[in-house]
Amino acid sequence: MANIGPAMSFYFGFGFLAYTAGLASPLTIIAAGIAILFLGNTLSEFTKVMPSTGGFISFIGKTFGARTGVTTAILTGAGYIAAMASVIAIVGGFFQIILQNYNVGGLKSVPWIIWVMIFLAFAAFMMVRGISISTKLAGFFFAFEMIIMIIVSIVSLVKFHAHINFTPFEPKNITGGFKGLAEGFPLAIYLFIGWENSAALAEETDNPARTCPRRSSPRLSSCSWPTRSSRSRPWSASPTT
Repeated sequence: MANIGPAMSFYFGFGFLAYTAGLASPLTIIAAGIAILFLGNTLSEFTKVMPSTGGFISFIGKTFGARTGVTTAILTGAGYIAAMASVIAIVGGFFQIILQNYNVGGLKSVPWIIWVMIFLAFAAFMMVRGISISTKLAGFFFAFEMIIMIIVSIVSLVKFHAHINFTPFEPKNITGGFKGLAEGFPLAIYLFIGWENSAALAEETDNPARTCPRRSSPRLSSCSWPTRSSRSRPWSASPTT
């Protein structure tokens, strides 16, 4: 669930979704969540039959052949390299912005690339220390992220309770109709990337046929709820927002 990064997904994804679907942009998230749940069911069935650390890559290779599997592995590797590079750069840039925003003397002028190298060194050190401590650290930051999102969602719902309605969930309010929904759908799917990592842990569990399917659905539901509530709130205030 930490790999999904719901807060980061919200920050970088909601603007475009609002641009494509408009007032009813939360429906795009719901549609994407349903699609991912279907994929989660498929993943669960494959895991029951063939538990594999390769996850989707192994399943695709067994189904369509070795060439397709290798091609998928190469494209996936290239995609993760590009995605992780951007995330690492964003971390350094965001940290520099925070220091400048709060006028932290002596540090606000430090280039963002320096912070990137510091955070990279820290992450590498945690990995060398072992999977136990790095997993606990990832879990801690994920819990912090989810707590903040839930608090913001609850506070927003309470603060704007007088304006809350079901307008964002009415299909007629989608800008451009099905076209607007379809334009934002790929990005909405992208927001959930990371959920499939449970399949890669199949060979590390005593009973993957039981454990992996039970991991997938709850994690998708737990990550999609605060994301949907956070995204629906701003558009519930008024039709002119």
